Formats: sequence, C-alpha cells, structure tokens
Amino acid sequence: MIAEDWNRIYRTIKFDFPELTFREDTTARDFLYMVVPEDIAEAAYNKAKSIMFGTDVVVVGGGLKETDIQGLKNGLKGKVVVAGNGACVALNKAGVRSDVIVTDLDAPFDEIQRNLRAGSVIILHGHGD
Repeated sequence: MIAEDWNRIYRTIKFDFPELTFREDTTARDFLYMVVPEDIAEAAYNKAKSIMFGTDVVVVGGGLKETDIQGLKNGLKGKVVVAGNGACVALNKAGVRSDVIVTDLDAPFDEIQRNLRAGSVIILHGHGD
C-alpha cells in the first residue's frame, strides 16, 4: 500500500476515533515487532496470503450476534472467512470456523485458541489504546 493511500485511510479512521494517536499506534506496532518473532509473523502472513489469494473473501466484523450469522451461513460456504476477534466468538457459536482472525487479544482467549488449533491463522494487531 502506498503511504499516501494509508494516510488518507488513517485520517478517516481517526475522524471516527479521535482518541487514537499516530504516536501511540506506532509504539504499539514497534512493541509487537519486538515481541513476535519475525519467522512466526512471516509464516502467518504467508499462510493468510495463500489462503486468501485468488478466492472470495468475506470479512466479518464485530457487533454481530449469533442470530445474524445464522442468516449468513449459506453465503459463507466456499469462501474464506476473515473475522475480527469479536466476530470470531459469534461465528464459533454459530458453528462457523474463521479461516483468518485479526485480533488485539481482547476477545476470550479460549475462543482464539480453539480456532488456532482448528487451523485458523491468527493475525495480531496492536493499537495505542
């Protein structure tokens, strides 16, 4: 992604979440870089890329209830499911495994571990708050 494009996206996000600061987000990113071994980060990236490349991907964000997902189940079949950590919990309860989970580890950790053991790729992100 080109830095100019990312900066535009970041400004849009910051408009919705004025408490975020670029400095704190950068500090969180740098901390993750120090604590997550590079080979593990690269392996997760490569696995996620290979799962998603050339296929339909459905991104499921937080705020969904199990009943919402029941209605989506047919639309998820045959597609790669990428979930935020809150959505991962609702998907699990509906019997849907996420292929990729993007998390800051504030969801119940047992739910994330369950998906990891089932083959999901876990992408860890950090933010300044």
